[in-house]
Amino acid sequence: MLPSRERVIRAVCQEESDRVSIFEPYGVFSPTADVILGRPSIVGNPLMMLKMAAEGRFKEINNRVVRDNYELTRKLKFDMANITFIPYRKPELKTKPKMIDERTWRVGDSVYRLTSKTGFAVEIDSKIMRQGIPAFEEHVRRLEEITNEESDKVVEDFRYYEKRLGNLWKDLGLLICTSAGHMVQGRSWFPLFLKCFHIRPDLIRRYLKQRTRHNIRYVNIAADFGAELIYIHGDIADNHGPFISPKHYHEFILPEIKEEVEAFHKRDLFAFNSSDGKT
Repeated sequence: MLPSRERVIRAVCQEESDRVSIFEPYGVFSPTADVILGRPSIVGNPLMMLKMAAEGRFKEINNRVVRDNYELTRKLKFDMANITFIPYRKPELKTKPKMIDERTWRVGDSVYRLTSKTGFAVEIDSKIMRQGIPAFEEHVRRLEEITNEESDKVVEDFRYYEKRLGNLWKDLGLLICTSAGHMVQGRSWFPLFLKCFHIRPDLIRRYLKQRTRHNIRYVNIAADFGAELIYIHGDIADNHGPFISPKHYHEFILPEIKEEVEAFHKRDLFAFNSSDGKT
């Protein structure tokens, strides 16, 4: 029987293996996770995480995320496992959420709601959604003002997470993956994002450049902690077809993906372009 890491690498390289590799790069969510673990799980359970965050229990959230992900991966005998930034890493997210109702809450300028059909939390309101292009431009300007040194400060939080979880994946002999982050914006201001391809292409280019800069720096950090396979993602379609034209995709999105892939290949990393929908 092949070691898990070698099994995944053979699959990626389209070579013969002993069996199909098993893994879930985006995680196992509740209530499935609850059944597997035989207890309430915090992963994929935004309401549980929200209530703990409202009480300021950020460290406990991160500890439970580590525990749940490790036990799920071990029980399901995955061949590959994900490392990513811990749930509460950014100062703005350390502001206690304010509950609006049982399924809706506010964090800063944004409002989130847990959807009944999917169980996922989605942003339904934000400053950019309300104020439009001026607020989007302000957001991009803030991203541009963040220095590389300031961006790298997040390593301190990530180092803790890697110690608790990343090293566990190495001990299990798994191949480690991570996600490079969305190129396509899917938040409450998604319609504005799509409109700007037509009316403010300069703003879209500036925004995507900052996403690329962030993604490359993040993946370099993740690679230092053992990540070998990178998912570059951002859905460009729904069940009915693409919501970005091929022209705009090739003009705006594809050059950024190519830049990321070239940077990742310099680190000898595998890079996958992941997108859902009917394309």
